[in-house]
Amino acid sequence: MTRAATCFLCGSDRLYRIPYLNMRSLGLVRGLAYKLPLGLARLISRASPAFARAYRPVETNRRYFERTQCYCDACGTSSVEPGFEEAQLSRYYEEYYWDNRDEAEGRHLTEAARPNDLQLAWSAARIAWFEPHVPAFASAIDFGAGDCAASYLLRERAQVTAVDPSTKAREIAGRYGVEWRASLAECAPVDLLYASHSLEHVHDLLEVFALMLERVHPGGHLFFEVPNVSSKEVLNKLCHTPHTFSLSKGSFEQLAHRFDCRIVAMEDVGVRWQIAGKQVSDPSKADLRVLMRRR
Repeated sequence: MTRAATCFLCGSDRLYRIPYLNMRSLGLVRGLAYKLPLGLARLISRASPAFARAYRPVETNRRYFERTQCYCDACGTSSVEPGFEEAQLSRYYEEYYWDNRDEAEGRHLTEAARPNDLQLAWSAARIAWFEPHVPAFASAIDFGAGDCAASYLLRERAQVTAVDPSTKAREIAGRYGVEWRASLAECAPVDLLYASHSLEHVHDLLEVFALMLERVHPGGHLFFEVPNVSSKEVLNKLCHTPHTFSLSKGSFEQLAHRFDCRIVAMEDVGVRWQIAGKQVSDPSKADLRVLMRRR
């Protein structure tokens, strides 16, 4: 496949490329695991169930993410080369990502009748951030709903549709009494689209963003929270799996310029970037919140 000569978002030729799975972001031990020949790793896996469990994320990520990270030094946006087909990316999430994340971290596990306290607190903080600019809305989409924590809170104020292709999200939405759809294409337009840590996972940023705008009434709002990849230094030191794009303030400025919307508020929030327990010299905070308004 021919490599792009210019940035897909801003058109600049100031492009910088690194392997998506690189030693600097993975750390020495994990990086060496990615260098292990697949044949040898599979042989050891057959002999050792413990090794097989530990090696599963490495093997899966190598199968999907042996790609290149292409970063634009002008707008601060990166994309994966070659890009993913939507169906291929969906298979990755269905066969591996969410079950593994819950098993490893437990952050997305739910209580019987509500999200866990951590997810509720995060969602409440995001809603409180945009609330001064959007005091009232009658309908909302929770895009990439996952454990539906935002849907659970937003349903108290509006008619909410949780959008997430996973069967897990469908089951949780039903438990919370929230309408569920597998894709944005199935949704009617709403007053507010909420997307927390999901835009960086899509197969095609421009295609999905255009569809998001179509699903918001004129004058309606779009809220995003994404990892704040604010510089090349952060890009180089992060482990990006499974993000297909990395975004910065410049990314959203370009999106607002390219599409029929404007930025209402934008702020980096949370703690400063700490990677492998060490702060980076970039003073930016690790998450970026953006509120946009469709014209």
